[in-house]
Amino acid sequence: MRLIGAGRGMTWLTDWIEDRQAKRLALKHQIKVLKDVKETESIDEILEKISKQGVGSLTARERAALERARTNLLKRDQR
Repeated sequence: MRLIGAGRGMTWLTDWIEDRQAKRLALKHQIKVLKDVKETESIDEILEKISKQGVGSLTARERAALERARTNLLKRDQR
């Protein structure tokens, strides 16, 4: 994104703004990816617990996490 009408003396500013926007976008994406990885790992642990001890062994928090993951997967499939 270049500022229209920016003189030669302002190119450093437009470059800085573009660089900052790119860094923010990359950071936002990285945080989302890390959150998805963490959620996947916790769901894997819950699924392993189910396979070893059965569904009845889940806590209310684990059931809620599993339901949230299910809902998120359904939303992704609809896109």
